[in-house]
Amino acid sequence: MARLVLQMEGKTINEFPLAGEQTHIGREQLNHVRLADPMVSRFHAEIHRRGFCYTLFDRQSTNGTRINGEPLTSPVTLADNDAVSIGDTTLIFRLDPSDSPKVFLPQAFNSNTTLLDAGKALEEE
Repeated sequence: MARLVLQMEGKTINEFPLAGEQTHIGREQLNHVRLADPMVSRFHAEIHRRGFCYTLFDRQSTNGTRINGEPLTSPVTLADNDAVSIGDTTLIFRLDPSDSPKVFLPQAFNSNTTLLDAGKALEEE
């Protein structure tokens, strides 16, 4: 499961699993990830999950959101180890190996072998 990791001086302080389709981040207690930082808006940012894709949105916060030090001007797809800065707090986005799609490749490919002959299947109907 993907997660946000709060670190200070190289030590992990807290981890926030991203279990749902949406994760709300902000100062208000109603958020999934609550940051007690005066530079953080009450409802500052969101992360939306669609399949294996996690997208970060700024919710028109007062002080903005940064991704890897750059201001977030539009939604961005998160990658493993991206640094999400909200106020004076930085959270590291971590992907678990189970969050990556599995790719299955055939051991060998023989162009002379057909798995399904669509023309023949239509004739049989």
